[in-house]
Amino acid sequence: MPAARERVDRLAAECLRSLLAGDDGWVDPADELARLAVLEDDEAPASRAIFSGVVELLADRFEPAAADAYRRFFARVLSHCAGLAFDPAREPGSAGPIAEGADVRRVIVPSRVTVGADVALTIPAVARILDRYSDAEVFFWGGASSGSLLPRDSRVRFEPFDYPRRGGLRARLEAWTRMRERIAAEVWDEGTWVLDLDTRWSQAGMLPLTPGDERYLFWESRSDRPESSAPLAELASEWLANILGVGHPPSGLAIEPADLGAVDRPVAVVNFGVGGNDAKRLGEAFERGVLESLKDAGYAVLLDQGFGPQEEARARRIAEGGAAELRKTTIAELAGLIAGADLYVGYDSAGGHIAASLGVRAIDVFAGAVSPKMVERWSPWGRRAAEVIAVEAGESDESVLARVRERLA
Repeated sequence: MPAARERVDRLAAECLRSLLAGDDGWVDPADELARLAVLEDDEAPASRAIFSGVVELLADRFEPAAADAYRRFFARVLSHCAGLAFDPAREPGSAGPIAEGADVRRVIVPSRVTVGADVALTIPAVARILDRYSDAEVFFWGGASSGSLLPRDSRVRFEPFDYPRRGGLRARLEAWTRMRERIAAEVWDEGTWVLDLDTRWSQAGMLPLTPGDERYLFWESRSDRPESSAPLAELASEWLANILGVGHPPSGLAIEPADLGAVDRPVAVVNFGVGGNDAKRLGEAFERGVLESLKDAGYAVLLDQGFGPQEEARARRIAEGGAAELRKTTIAELAGLIAGADLYVGYDSAGGHIAASLGVRAIDVFAGAVSPKMVERWSPWGRRAAEVIAVEAGESDESVLARVRERLA
């Protein structure tokens, strides 16, 4: 490991340990990380340490104390960013519930960035807004993959707006600035609302997206109902029902089932993609075993190759021997395959949330979680909740495979 990477990882570990312990030992290493991060360009080890090594590990605990620690840590980091319009004491709150008869002509819904989170949270929100306000336009700002899954309605306005998930601190803050300036200069008026489902753009609501909070609808997902074991999608559905004053089926996907051809047995669609997070992945022997187990259980198996050369090469290797038919798809095409299938199997990723939203049986192998609460919160929920296999720390791949086989029996 290069010395610079080792140094920032050590600083991040000190921050995390101190924040979880509730002492002040995180302050000095946080200051050092921030000073390094603001100087970074394309290569961003300090920024990655801030987000991957501290922020995400705190946020994914879904505990009020950890959410508060995240806010204190990130506020300290932001204090090193000169010229940033940022109030460290700001509490985002929410403008809702929306009053009956309120002027709602346009609602901006920023993406949650990942496709899985959009399927679980923001796309159902778009569907509810369309259902509640027949004359309103909904602006969805995010990536093209999520945009391809939006409801097919002439009132939906998709605009590409990319967030640099693996970029440096400056790049991420510049993305927030662009969105905030776009809202203020071009679309903000008395009939415009912003619905923020705790997105990365606003960093737990600390970075304001609107000129004022009067029409800013913010959901604090990290500390909402900590006593509940409900998935985020279910909690968001309840919050939206309260904010909008109307219920709606927990979906929003308008996906036509793909034509799978003449198949005389049940079809299982498999995707072993992890969105670049290898902590969610088990070994190739496990993946090959899943394909063989599905075939032995009587399924015709379609293996999606995933996204990017590494996932594609891995898919080709594990499919050798004829246990599965390889398919290369876009995210919308994968959703079509899932819609036409009898079963979906994959890691914690977009596919499981698509299956749950569409009501297709899914087996979700959930590895790499930082806490049991993370598994509860990100379990796919919708018309049919996924069957989640939470991989325990130190559990062997053989043990997990046996648990998958039990589900197929």
